[in-house]
Amino acid sequence: MNNQQIESNNQKPPTDVASGAVLGVTVGDGKYTVQQDASGRLTALRYGEPWRDCCGDGLIYQLAAELQDAREALQRIASYPIHSEPTGAAMDMQEIAAALVTPNEKS
Repeated sequence: MNNQQIESNNQKPPTDVASGAVLGVTVGDGKYTVQQDASGRLTALRYGEPWRDCCGDGLIYQLAAELQDAREALQRIASYPIHSEPTGAAMDMQEIAAALVTPNEKS
């Protein structure tokens, strides 16, 4: 999610995604982050610390961008207001979407 979309959803960005990042995806229970700044520089973080320069790596960019888009779409589904009497299917869809955008917690 970019920072404007996060703010519009009243969510805080992950602490390891730099402010002003136009792309920021964190995976692996917070272990890895791919982010792109406004100048286009693509970097990877490991545990929030600089790890790899990914500039020019189209695969990493495309995977991160598609994952970010999918998470944003799921967030919209999870927070979409149901205006009529909610059906089981609509509620199931929202619960599934919410579970997919919520990071897994290890027990």
